[in-house]
Order: sequence, then structure tokens, then C-alpha cells
Amino acid sequence: MGNAILDQLPEPDLALLQPYLKLRAISRDDVLCEQGQSCNLVYLPISGLVSCLGASVEGQLIELYSAGRDGLIDVGILLNRTACLTTRVMVAGEAYEVSAENLWSAAQRSPSLALMLMQYTAAVLHQMVRGSVCGHFHPAPERLNLWLVATHLKLAAAVIPCTQDSIAQAVGVRRQTLNSMINALQRSGLVQVRPGQVTLIEIEKLRRRSCRCIERI
Repeated sequence: MGNAILDQLPEPDLALLQPYLKLRAISRDDVLCEQGQSCNLVYLPISGLVSCLGASVEGQLIELYSAGRDGLIDVGILLNRTACLTTRVMVAGEAYEVSAENLWSAAQRSPSLALMLMQYTAAVLHQMVRGSVCGHFHPAPERLNLWLVATHLKLAAAVIPCTQDSIAQAVGVRRQTLNSMINALQRSGLVQVRPGQVTLIEIEKLRRRSCRCIERI
């Protein structure tokens, strides 16, 4: 299937859900759900990357976590059909789309699926807690290196086709600050920057220059 949650399901459990899965393309900057709005669709990516963003009252956005083929967007919709986050496609790809009702119904009949959804929800909560602590205590350049390495692992690719605006939101810095940091990495020969993409040249050096949160990914 190409998605980690679906791939771990026993065949009889997957059969409960498979008739309701619709494969669709997700394009960069597509907004799948808006925070606080009613939403009934859940997405299980098989490629690409989706940024899950929290919005301030003033409308400013910051990434709380991201999900690719390792997960599901947005777990909160399963509970109350309201988007907890704004979910925006950062890297184009494909995802299975399924209604929250059909996913919930399958989970009620499949202990394996129910367990995986609970485990994934717990993993997302832990990731958001770690991200909050990291954003408060760790220097921005180390957080950028961490994000680059973590995204490389999610995509299984050295080329990260993201705009600097989206990376700035993910790291939690201003666009000008991000531009300065990424240019410093390019001058050091660790990355190559082109419009709309960053290529990692020295991944191990980026790993060593990351904050200690790198030990948890």
C-alpha cells in the first residue's frame, strides 16, 4: 500500500478498510484542512510530506509536526470531525483519502487498526511535546539542521523540494533568519540551495551539528 499504518495491518483487517480508500494526488501548498473547521476526510500519504500547523489568533502559523508515508493526517478529525490543525502539503506526492466515519468504523471492527491509531496518536503527542521543548531551549541553527535530517529520513531522499517560507514555518523562525542560516550552510558546503529545493550534501555533518533531539529520531 505504501503507507506504514496500512502496511502493518493484517490482510483481513486491511480488507475492512480498502474499499473506502481513494488514492489521490496532493500538490505542494494544497490545504487539506483548516484549523477549527469542520472536516470529515483523513489522509494516509504514500509519498510527499504534509506540514501540520498550529495557528495563532493573529493567523501566524508554526509547524507542530509533519507526516509522510509514516503516518496519518489529522488524527483529531477522528474524534470530533473538526480539524485540530491546518494541514498543508509541503512536498507533493500521493495519499489515500478516507472518510473519518469509514476509518472509525473499520477501527471498531479491527483491534489491530485501533491499536495502531492509538499508538500513532501517542507518537504525534510525544513529537509535539519534544518540538515545543526543542523550540524553546535549542538554538535555531541546530533546529534547522535537525529538521533537514529528519525530513531527509521521512522522504528517503537528499533533495528536499520545499520553499524557504515553508521551512521557516517548520523551524519556527522568520523568513530572513532562515535565509541567513541556510546560506551559511551552503557556504560551508553542507547543502545546496536552489529555488524551491534544498539538497543535502553532508548529511552526517548536519546530523552532528543538530541539537540533541537528533538522538530521538
